[in-house]
Amino acid sequence: MNSELLLEIAKQLPVTPGCYLFWGEHDNVLYVGKAKSLRDRVSSYFRLIDKLSIKTQALVKHIERITFMDVDSEHSALILENNLIKEHNPKYNIRLRDDKTYPYMEINLSEEYPRIMVVRRPKFSEGKRYIFGPYVSGTDVRSVARALNKSLRLRGCSLQEFHRRKHACILYEMKQCLAPCEQKLEEGEYAQRIQYAIDFLGGIGRKRESALAFLKREMREAAEREDFEFAASLRDNIKLLNHWRKYYGPNQIRTEVEQLLVSSGGMEGKSVDIVSYAIHEIAVDIVVYEIRKNLWMGHKHFFFARKECEGDLQEEISRLLSQYYDTKSEERVVISELLPLADQSMVQIQRASLLLKIANRETQKIQEERIKRLSDFAQGLLSLQRILNLQKVPERIECYDIAIWQGKSPTASQVVFIHGTPAKELYRYFHLKERPEGNNDFLMLEEVLTRRLHNIKSCGEHPDLIVVDGGRGQLSVMRRVVLRLKLAIPVTAIAKAKSKAKYDALYVPDRKNPYSLAKDRSLSVLLASMRDEAHRFSRQLHHKSEERRQFHSLFDGISGIGARTKEKILRQFRGEYRDLQKYSAEELAKEWEITLAAATQILERVASTLL
Repeated sequence: MNSELLLEIAKQLPVTPGCYLFWGEHDNVLYVGKAKSLRDRVSSYFRLIDKLSIKTQALVKHIERITFMDVDSEHSALILENNLIKEHNPKYNIRLRDDKTYPYMEINLSEEYPRIMVVRRPKFSEGKRYIFGPYVSGTDVRSVARALNKSLRLRGCSLQEFHRRKHACILYEMKQCLAPCEQKLEEGEYAQRIQYAIDFLGGIGRKRESALAFLKREMREAAEREDFEFAASLRDNIKLLNHWRKYYGPNQIRTEVEQLLVSSGGMEGKSVDIVSYAIHEIAVDIVVYEIRKNLWMGHKHFFFARKECEGDLQEEISRLLSQYYDTKSEERVVISELLPLADQSMVQIQRASLLLKIANRETQKIQEERIKRLSDFAQGLLSLQRILNLQKVPERIECYDIAIWQGKSPTASQVVFIHGTPAKELYRYFHLKERPEGNNDFLMLEEVLTRRLHNIKSCGEHPDLIVVDGGRGQLSVMRRVVLRLKLAIPVTAIAKAKSKAKYDALYVPDRKNPYSLAKDRSLSVLLASMRDEAHRFSRQLHHKSEERRQFHSLFDGISGIGARTKEKILRQFRGEYRDLQKYSAEELAKEWEITLAAATQILERVASTLL
């Protein structure tokens, strides 16, 4: 709708507190806001449009109608705004984004034979788990988890694979696993080794030293029996663990907070959240530190761009906290400088200045680390603009990857990065055609790009740059598609280094030799993260598609199972085809209403596939 017409509508609104809703052309709520004076606030959107932020200008262009609700006070408007946002989930309102950058190490004691896992979204409330972290570097954490698993000879396979395994794997022969799948261990031995891992990761002083002393003893015993290869492996792992513990000693904030909670009295055994926030010129970071039964469990980190908030920052943070705690059912004590908006019986507000001082100090560090990463990404984007001779810094970058194995179940992924960070809500999968010649990366890439870009002029977001995992051949395919569709979208390709001694290369249109990413670390990290994310996402769908294809093939050519029965089975059975091993032929025949001979044949095929 015309902004002048919208301004005339806004002038008719009352001069009272309330909430206003901007609606789009598809009768969807674009934005919910609150105001002391509905007339003044809503009119401000349509008077000086050029002075609004880019995001708000985009919002104004899409407004088709305005509705409002007036209330008796500003506080009531604040609570109503919060409820309306939860109801409508508007596109243009500020949303808390979860920073999942920091990895944790997790040991799940509810498993029969636990292992050390690296996770980015630890499940603090599920089962008996030890969770350690967060840590800054994901690579270091994986190295340490691998070193501990191998040195203590813990289970390394997934739970599903462990239950399926009938014989010890090669890791047992290599002395990197105790083979609990075959019960090749003494009673209590595995539990003791898991305890050593817990002591090393979470203990201090003697506890941590006891774990290293055990490994050193194992190393000496291996050397005495002349098992020098195993002794050397332990020596290298001990060296790595010693180096790592210097940087990740006892968590200072965890120790301080746990001691304060014990000494404060009245909080023993309770669930406590310490909510802290840090305001930077470009962003606001909110961190929730979680303490359960006087034990530090880690933190949850959220953030939003400061430019997204055009009203009072502290009011906006309070509203977001209310949204966060509305989804929580567990009773807890919340220590915060800001109160959530609504009265909630599950949340008890307590002010503890010393705890908040510690939390604020830590939140400041977390924000500085995140903004440093953002500045690295920004530098990488500037390098892309310079190397590709772009008119502006690319904001929306799409990266594509093809996944295929032996010509079967070909899939592709489209991952989207906005301002150098992943926008997972915009990711997209593509199921591709199987081709008679099998693997044909170039034709499949052409199919994906054609499908993505064919109707881009009439619908869909326009990428500022397209990146593909590949070399000169993939670059030529992209250019051909873009030219055929008469689009002016820049393209480039990143080729992975063939050895550790070499560096990734960037293939640029109209440049004879590729650009070596050894020259620019920020650009290298940015492009590698895009390529790896596209690779991960495409493999995820490919594995699902291949699994489903194999499941389909189990029923091909079996007498008594036609197309209708097959479709019925596929609708009923939601597990993986490997899960069929759990059933007898009689159970399958009864469940699926097929003959016993057909059920027996299916199980025989499953068994032969898994050999």
